[in-house]
Formats: sequence, C-alpha cells, structure tokens
Amino acid sequence: MKEVTEILEDIKKYDDVPQGYELLEIYVFISLKRIILMYQNNQLNKEQAQKLKEKINSEYETRKKEYEFKQSLFQKHVENIKKTESLRTKLRKKLNSKCTTDTDMAETLTICIELIQLYSGEEFI
Repeated sequence: MKEVTEILEDIKKYDDVPQGYELLEIYVFISLKRIILMYQNNQLNKEQAQKLKEKINSEYETRKKEYEFKQSLFQKHVENIKKTESLRTKLRKKLNSKCTTDTDMAETLTICIELIQLYSGEEFI
C-alpha cells in the first residue's frame, strides 16, 4: 500500500485515480483531492484543511495497518493450505501404492505426523 505522501504526489500528477490503487487508497486519493479543491476555492481555510488532512492521514494509517495484518494472516493461511495439499497428495500416493516394507510404512507415518502437526499447530517430534 502507498504512503500518504505518494498519494499526494499522484494527486498533483493525475486528474483521476491511477490504475492499481486499492480501495482504501482510492478513498484517500479522492478525499485529499476534494480537500485541496475546497481549499483552492476558499471553501476551507488553511486550518480546517490541515485538520481534515490529518484526520484522513490518521485514519488511513490505522486502516492500512489492519489491512496489512489481515493480508499477512491470509497469506499464512494460503501457505498452510499449499503445504497440507502437498502432504495429502503424497499420503494418497503412498496409501494407493500399498505399503509393503517397513520403509514405506515409516514414510507414511512421517507424512501423517507432518499433517497432524500442520493441522494442530503443535510439534510432536
């Protein structure tokens, strides 16, 4: 996500919201642009404009942190799914090949233990 200073620079460069902005960034872009226009048209004095800008900056930083935290949780969840799917595929292949040796059985049990550890979040061995 962009910093507020980057969004302010884009406001100077572009009339419309640039491509690739997240929803929260679009809100900040439009809000700050509106404040600037109102200030330029003498609808807001400098103090009012500054207060509104600070309020938007503060709210943006708070919501940006929340968004980034949720994204990191989501990414961890996706990585966990990839790991478990890979292990489940290995386990299915092992079980379909009919474990005949002690080595096959040990590998199957190892895969099972890894899956349990991923699902429970605890380490057993």
